Amino acid sequence: MEVRLHPAARQELIDAADWYAAQAGQRVAHDFVADYDEAHSRLVENPRIGALGTTQTRMLMLRRFPFVLVYRLVADHLLIVAVAHRRRRPGYWRKRE
Repeated sequence: MEVRLHPAARQELIDAADWYAAQAGQRVAHDFVADYDEAHSRLVENPRIGALGTTQTRMLMLRRFPFVLVYRLVADHLLIVAVAHRRRRPGYWRKRE
């Protein structure tokens, strides 16, 4: 299944990687992106793997970092609407289409 990133989710991914690079170094930033890539691969293999959330979303936690992929199953693809930190601003993505 094709996986697409909402533009805001793409920016969240970039911002988080940049933050890790600045705070903990390039290796940690690389590990964060690798953790995202691994979760992305799991979604491609099994789109219904994430726990049911609100507003027709599902959530898949990254394994090593405190982030969750918030996504929706759309007719012909899967849309990641947020790459959200688990402890900050819960539900802020709900209005994203």
